[in-house]
Parts: sequence; structure tokens; C-alpha cells
Amino acid sequence: NSSMFSSCCTPMAEAEAEASATVTLEAVKLGGEGVWGPEGVPSDVSCDELRRLVAKALGTRWRAVQLAFKEQALEGPEKLEKKGLVEGSYQLQVVFQDRSEEIRKIQEAIASCSKSGDVTLTEGLSDDEVVALEKRYGFTFPPEFLEFLQAGVLVGGGWHDWHSLASGSISAGSDMDSVAVQIRNHCTPEEADYWTEGEWAPPEEKTVEKAVELATKAYPLIPMRNHRCIVTVPHGYGLPVLSMHQCDDNQPFGKNFWDWVAQDSNLPETTVPAEWIEASSVPWEEVPFWRYWQG
Repeated sequence: NSSMFSSCCTPMAEAEAEASATVTLEAVKLGGEGVWGPEGVPSDVSCDELRRLVAKALGTRWRAVQLAFKEQALEGPEKLEKKGLVEGSYQLQVVFQDRSEEIRKIQEAIASCSKSGDVTLTEGLSDDEVVALEKRYGFTFPPEFLEFLQAGVLVGGGWHDWHSLASGSISAGSDMDSVAVQIRNHCTPEEADYWTEGEWAPPEEKTVEKAVELATKAYPLIPMRNHRCIVTVPHGYGLPVLSMHQCDDNQPFGKNFWDWVAQDSNLPETTVPAEWIEASSVPWEEVPFWRYWQG
């Protein structure tokens, strides 16, 4: 149904899609029940655009729709053709995952366990706010942190007020922009940093300017609470968390998002489900760029 697809794309994307190969896709649950399709989709559509298309047809939030093809997750900006979906007909697996109620209970516990006592829980981010924030800062929220923020937004005690930042009421990059301040002070290499060490770039390309470009554009970190930051590349689940300090005293502070939440929020031991903490994580040695900046 081309009209359904066009509703989630820009005119430019539509023009590009008309010239691309078309794949016929069908989404089925793990038990084999078909829930969407068969549907013709341009192969140069991104995985997230496909998730939006499926979600719109099913009347649900697109970020709750998890798609997979041959055991590989279809998510993020990568195009379908890069996932092997080029020409022909394919069956995709779909899982609907909405853990917002469980996550809000964890967030309520974080607020109540805060040592400062000034943490409040507000409503989760809308899809429009997420788009505004990712455009403002030039990063893509990792899945677990995004799921956390769309369940609820903690404010105070070092947690950033993402609603205010998304609204545009705070000037981007100003001293009131708490996320930009943390990135500037703790996630941006400077002359005094040990930017000459490690294999983060070929020796002839190692300059402060190159380090800043990679740190802030290619491999940006996202401050979550104060200067506790999550890696964003490679995009996917299980990315590690760093405690950043002036970009030269940086320490791993959680093998994944939920491991960090459990460690850093003074929570009772069983507050975060063990299976979330023990879920598959990206090994530190596989993290591009930042693995060379561990202090």
C-alpha cells in the first residue's frame, strides 16, 4: 500500500523510494500468526521507517514494535537493503514490547531513594520530543535509554529536564542547557587531554580537531544523569555507560544501561529485573573511539 508508506516519508524520500527496488514483506508473531502484510516496501527505507509503517497500520507506538529478519534486529537508520532485504518476498518476526509500567515503577523507586530528595517523575517523552532532541544534539538515543525516557522523565538530582530541552525554551548550547554543558565540559577532548594515545585514528590524522569531531559528531555520548554518559555507537541494545570527567578521567560505570541504573541509583537489589541487567551487552573492547579514552 504505497499511500500508507508515503505518509511516513518526506517528498524527497518518496521520490528516492520510487526508483529503488521493492520488497514484499509480511510480519508474523513468534507463533506464526500474521499481523501485517504482505506489503510492498522500497528496499532503501530505513529499519525505523519500516517500524513506523507497521506500527501505524496496527495502531500502536512504533517504538514498541520490534522487528527481526534472520535473527538480526531491524532497527535504527540502516536501510533494509543493508540487512539483506533487496528483492523478493520475506517474512519478518514481530514482537510487541511495552515495559513502560515496569520502568515507571523503577523510576518511582529512583525518585524515592534519591539522597538529595529533589527528584520528581514526570510524563514520558513523546515521539515528537524525541525527534526534536535528536535533531538538537545530533545523536540517536540507544533503545534502552529511549524506552526509559518514553516511560517517564526524572527531573532533579542531576537528571536532565528533557522536556524543557525539547521544547526549545532553553537556548541550545547555552549555560542553561545542562546536556550541552556536560558534553562540553566532560565529553569533548581538549589540548590537555591524552588525545595522542591509543589507536582511535591513524597517527597522521591525530589532532585535537579530529578528536573533537569524532567525539561530538561520529561517536557522541549522551549524558543521562550529570556526567554519567551512555555510548551511542554502534546503535543497538547493551551499550556500556561511562562516568566522564573532563574527558581525561573516564571510567566504565555499567556494562549496559540497566546495570548502570541498578548500580548508580541506590536501589534495593531486586528493583531492576536481573534478566535486564544480565542481557547481552556490547563488550568494552568493541566500542569504537571511546575505548581508547578510558582514564
